[in-house]
Amino acid sequence: MAESQSAKPTSSQPRQTSPPSIDHLILYLPRDPLTSTPRLPQSLKSAFTIHPGGTHADGLTANVLIPLADNSYIEIIWFLPSAPADSIRDHWWGSDADRKGWADWCLTTFGEDAGARENWEGVNSVGKGEKGEKKKNVYARPIRGGRKRPDGVSVEWDVTFPLVVDKKGDEEGEAEEVNVRNGQALRGLLPFFCHDVTPRHVRVPAYSTAQPHPCGALAVLSLTVLVRDMEMFNRFRAIYAKTLRTEHGVGGGAQANEDEKEIKDVYEVSRVQEVGGLKAPRVILKLVVTSEEKERVKERGFAFGDVVFAAKARKGEEEGTVVRIDGMGGEEGLGGVYVRYE
Repeated sequence: MAESQSAKPTSSQPRQTSPPSIDHLILYLPRDPLTSTPRLPQSLKSAFTIHPGGTHADGLTANVLIPLADNSYIEIIWFLPSAPADSIRDHWWGSDADRKGWADWCLTTFGEDAGARENWEGVNSVGKGEKGEKKKNVYARPIRGGRKRPDGVSVEWDVTFPLVVDKKGDEEGEAEEVNVRNGQALRGLLPFFCHDVTPRHVRVPAYSTAQPHPCGALAVLSLTVLVRDMEMFNRFRAIYAKTLRTEHGVGGGAQANEDEKEIKDVYEVSRVQEVGGLKAPRVILKLVVTSEEKERVKERGFAFGDVVFAAKARKGEEEGTVVRIDGMGGEEGLGGVYVRYE
C-alpha cells in the first residue's frame, strides 16, 4: 500500500461495532537483481498460484498477489531498483531493501457507517482517557494510496496507519499529526486498515475454484503476534480489544497454559466473505516463552508471523494435520507459513 495524498473526510456516522475483517497480509521478499521481480522461494511457487499486482503510486515498491477464497489475499512486496536508499530507510516497511518475511497485516470494515474516517474515529477511542484525561490517538488520519495495474488500470484506497508521534506531532487529534515514518516502529505489532476508493474487485484479484492453490489454502485461519514481556502484553491487549472490536479474547481473555507457562489472548475477527465450513479467523497476541520466540523479538520487541491458512482435507490428508510451507528443504524461513487441513 502506498501513500499519495490525504484522504477526504466523510460525514460523521455511527461507528461499526462488529469485528473488522482480514483484508490482506504483507510478505516482503528481496528483489532479484536480474529480473527486478521478487526472489520467490520455490516453496511459495509450489504451494500458491500467484497473480500480477502492479507498481505503487510512490514509485518505491511493486507487488504480486495471492488471492484467497474469502476475498482476502497475500501481498508480496519488494523495493524497486530505482528506490533511493533514504526512501527505503524511511518507508513504513523499511529500512532494509533485502528484508524477507512477514511484515504486516491489514483489516477492513464495511457499510455506510464503517468508512475510513468512521473507522479512524472508532479505533482511536481506545486512547480516550477517563475522568477528563486527555485523549491520545493510536492511529494516524487516513491517507490516500494507489497503484497502477499491469493492464493500466488505476487502483485507489484509503489507508489508516498506526501512529508514532514525534515532538512536533499532536497526540490530542487537534493539530496536524506527524507520523514518524508512517508508524514504522509499530508495523506488524498493530494492524493497519484499508478502505477501497475504487471498487474492491479492481484491487483484489478473484480466487478461482478452477485453479485452486496446490497446497489447498482457502483463507487465513490464524496469525500470531509475539511480544517480549508482560508489560507489553498487557498494554497491547487493551489496544487489541478496542481495535478488534471485542472486549475480551476468545474464552474470556488471556489464556494461560500452566504446563508450558503460555500466556496469550485470542481474538476472533471476520472475513470479507464467508467460506463454508471454515471457522472465523483468529488473531493471537502471545507472550514469548521459548528461546526461539525470544530470539525473534530481540530486535524490535515483537514479531508478527506464524500465519496458518485453512484448507479442506483431501484424500490422504488427516483432519487437523498442520504442514509448514516455508523454511523447508534448506530454504530460509519467512516467519512461519502453515496450512491446516480441516
